[in-house]
Amino acid sequence: MLNTLLHINESNGLQVVVAEFSEIKNSLLQTFYSTQEQQEFEVLSSEKRQAERAATLFLLHDFFGIKNALHHHSGGAPYLAESNVNISISHTQKIVAIALHPTQKVGVDVENTQRNFGCVAARFLSDKEKEFCTTQTLQCLAWCAKETIFKIANEQGVDFASQIILEKFEEKNEGEILAHFFGKEKNKSCNLRYHLIGNRALTYCIS
Repeated sequence: MLNTLLHINESNGLQVVVAEFSEIKNSLLQTFYSTQEQQEFEVLSSEKRQAERAATLFLLHDFFGIKNALHHHSGGAPYLAESNVNISISHTQKIVAIALHPTQKVGVDVENTQRNFGCVAARFLSDKEKEFCTTQTLQCLAWCAKETIFKIANEQGVDFASQIILEKFEEKNEGEILAHFFGKEKNKSCNLRYHLIGNRALTYCIS
């Protein structure tokens, strides 16, 4: 089922949960699927995506008590029906991460630190970032941080290398990353939090 790896409950209302999942039987999910959720689940193109969706729905229901509410905008961003609570979701290799905040936009990303980012580093790191993102884990954290900012920005066609810039940070079990987003209409800066959980990197922040 689900094994909770990390639960963050901050005083500002932010909640983040990271869980590892195994196979979740459809018979269990049918007890809290809405008709729309069932339809979205059935058209997913692969068993991997079906498993990720099932784990997400199960975690929302089992941990947060949220049932029959998860939908997606046309661009793919998730939202909770009939609720003002903001949600962000990420998956990697049988891991699901969910972040919720009652009033502010939220972003979360999780990734396996063993993934080789070296071959794509030139496409998402600035020249300055390449100078300090010298290990596989640092590159992974940088990727997660930029994905997190991208989710909050909700802007299409973002160039990760030039429009999302990270200040230098160190490789620790947990810490902060200061990120700057240069959008088409507005700029913003965010302090992201990060955690290393075994061979997984997690980043999250609110706008």
